[in-house]
Amino acid sequence: MKVLIIEDEAPAVRKLRGLLNSQDINIEVLADIDTVEEAIEWLNNNPSPDVIFSDIQLADGVSFEIYSKITPKCPIIFTTAYDEYALKAFELNSLDYLLKPYTEEQFNRAFQKIKTSTPNANEVDKIKSVLAQLNIKSNQYKERFLVSKAGVLLPIKVDDVAYFYTEDKTINLVTKTKERFFISSSLDELEVILNPSNFYRVNRQYIVNANAIVKIENYFNGKLVIQLNPTAPHEVVVSRARATSFKNWMDS
Repeated sequence: MKVLIIEDEAPAVRKLRGLLNSQDINIEVLADIDTVEEAIEWLNNNPSPDVIFSDIQLADGVSFEIYSKITPKCPIIFTTAYDEYALKAFELNSLDYLLKPYTEEQFNRAFQKIKTSTPNANEVDKIKSVLAQLNIKSNQYKERFLVSKAGVLLPIKVDDVAYFYTEDKTINLVTKTKERFFISSSLDELEVILNPSNFYRVNRQYIVNANAIVKIENYFNGKLVIQLNPTAPHEVVVSRARATSFKNWMDS
């Protein structure tokens, strides 16, 4: 079996490789790819693998963009941290998925399914259907957060948020007036519920409001560094893979 891994998190790639090797040492991982752009190029220039393991959120966008341009000729198993609504969309369209963080047992069940599956000509139509259903929900963006301060619950309008960042396994919400609150949502969850016209995940640690960006500077190796208001507690760097997408977002 020849496998293509499309995943931008190194630990997740290592986990997948280990699980595949435990199934059969003769399984060949043809490549592990971390961007939409690279995946499209690879699939256009190489024979089809027997199966694709595909994350949804990649370094430069979402993997659905790949399958809107490339017709897959093999089964795809999506690895995702999306919410229950999204998973229901997958189930209704009979697409296989692994919900992160998945167990070895869950992986084994999915793997056994693909061993007996055949390429489906309707794979792209299924993906488009899932995307359409997700887009329905994406029109219902979050409008406020209920946060706690000194034992009192306070509503914070999304428009008043400058950025979110993660530190020590906690998610921090920072307002335009420099107030900071802890929230329970992960950055992956926030990406789904925030309006992408206003918020952008610049790296694994930060999601920023466009209105909080003061200045963008070129950094080494094609990266960017951005200055926020209020000032962020860390240097906020946009990776080379996300730089073009980020600049297009800012220029939209």
